[in-house]
Amino acid sequence: MDRKKSKTVRLSSAKSDDQPATRKMLKLVRRELIERMDEGFNKMEARFSSIDARFSGIDSRFNSIDSRFSSIDARFNNLEGSNARMELLLEEQTANNRIVLEGLQALWQRQDLLEARLNA
Repeated sequence: MDRKKSKTVRLSSAKSDDQPATRKMLKLVRRELIERMDEGFNKMEARFSSIDARFSGIDSRFNSIDSRFSSIDARFNNLEGSNARMELLLEEQTANNRIVLEGLQALWQRQDLLEARLNA
């Protein structure tokens, strides 16, 4: 009998590093990595959202300060208008006072003339 040479079959070692990974195992690792990355992105997104909320709060504070300044500006404009009206009224009153004073001066001059004539 002829004996054929038998091929030697190598058995894989029992070490886990030497074992091949299956597609299912790779998909599980991939899924886990994706979940971890998504979790990290979600945390970062939450942080950015809180920062955006803080900036929105600061913006609203600035808007309220701007509205206060606008109301103060409106008050100053109102005061300027009132001041201009008062100046106009004072000028008008001064003009009226001049007319009255001129009339009184003319009356006093006549009175002085009459008294001078009567005394003479």
